[in-house]
Amino acid sequence: MTHSQSDRSNVADADSTPNTLWKLFSETVEKHPNQSAVVFEDAILTRYELYERASVIASNLANSSNVAILLPPSIDFVASILACLKVGAPYVPLECDDPVERLNQIVAASRAKTIISTSSVSLEGLSIGGSELVLVDSLVAKEPSAAPKRTDDVPYIIFTSGSTGKPKGVMVTAEGLVCYLNSIQERLNLSSEFTFLHATTLSADLGNTVLFPPLVFGGTLHLLRRRDARDAQVVTNYIAKHGIDVAKITPSHAAMLEGVSVIKWFETDGGLTLRSRRSSGLS
Repeated sequence: MTHSQSDRSNVADADSTPNTLWKLFSETVEKHPNQSAVVFEDAILTRYELYERASVIASNLANSSNVAILLPPSIDFVASILACLKVGAPYVPLECDDPVERLNQIVAASRAKTIISTSSVSLEGLSIGGSELVLVDSLVAKEPSAAPKRTDDVPYIIFTSGSTGKPKGVMVTAEGLVCYLNSIQERLNLSSEFTFLHATTLSADLGNTVLFPPLVFGGTLHLLRRRDARDAQVVTNYIAKHGIDVAKITPSHAAMLEGVSVIKWFETDGGLTLRSRRSSGLS
């Protein structure tokens, strides 16, 4: 389905919000509403469709403060992140494969008032307590809340591995994240036509190099299931098949991909970023 100029105007009218990252995303929707925004397996959403999906989820988060996201890699994970940015509620990404003890520690430490999940994820043993559970596979849009819009000064809270004890939360500021994204855009000479592959866990910020640029600058984000992301051959084949321009993976994972002719690597903040041959501007 294509979307008209009136659709773009509706986006502009609806999002006169101070929220930095959501505003940047909304601007790309205005410019490229019919561009493929996110791809997961056989599902593809355009930028406008992703905007609509995120808005539905956001309408169910009106009274939320910190929001824990317990979803597998999926389009709804991305839409949930955007929904949190829209309402100004810091999100806390959780890994579905983590032990329930760790999940409970993070939910408690983050003081999450809402947990976003889906009926396909087992919640056995999860201490929800007073948190509201929002299942994305059974949502309907709600009327916009009359509550004042909050800014996204802290877009997300990331938790450490907890190797020295309990996981500790780190609040990431919007200013710092935008500065990082601008530096990545400059260093990688990004284009709104680029394709990005997210092949790491969504519960850590290693993958922000490829998660946020296509959302706020334009481009198409591809996601892999966690089991596929752990398979070097699957990742290699996916990169070649879909003409991926940019991917961020761990050094140990990159070692398994050595010798693949379509890949060029350079170091970025503790990980390795792939640039394909069609992407210029790097030595």
